[in-house]
Amino acid sequence: VIFFMAARNDETKGWPQLLKAISYLNASYMEKSEFIFFGYKPPEDLKLNNNIKIYQFSKRSKVLEKLKSADVSIVPSHVDNSPNTIYEAMSLGKPVIGSDIAGIPELVQNGKTGLLFNPMDPVQLSAAIIYMVENHHKIIEFGHNALEYINKECNLKKNVDIRLRLWSN
Repeated sequence: VIFFMAARNDETKGWPQLLKAISYLNASYMEKSEFIFFGYKPPEDLKLNNNIKIYQFSKRSKVLEKLKSADVSIVPSHVDNSPNTIYEAMSLGKPVIGSDIAGIPELVQNGKTGLLFNPMDPVQLSAAIIYMVENHHKIIEFGHNALEYINKECNLKKNVDIRLRLWSN
């Protein structure tokens, strides 16, 4: 299972929790997983497993190419209202493992379009990663539901019409 995350190199984006969660995975789960990260700059002394690929921020086309090849997007932020990376992942039919904070649960429906976890609990995040590795059929189901949800609820024309009605009142 290929997991994807793109965010600036900032602790509020959940990098420390994600790396801690990955460290909890046993060898069997690590063999069945690959992690693709954009934007993170690890400390020089940090030893990373070979299946963790880290890229600096790149052209949007390269990031989207890697997202398209991924199976699951991870958004472990502590303080995000409506992250673009969730919209991008879901519009590509990717389920999202996201923090249960702010506006993320409005997009990620737990058990339907992805999984939610407490952003301060790397054990919960690790459990969500394990769930996806063990339940490949759920990746497909959640991804289908994510695409359907984004197309129905996050339609740009629909959102513009709603805002125009609000402003006209």
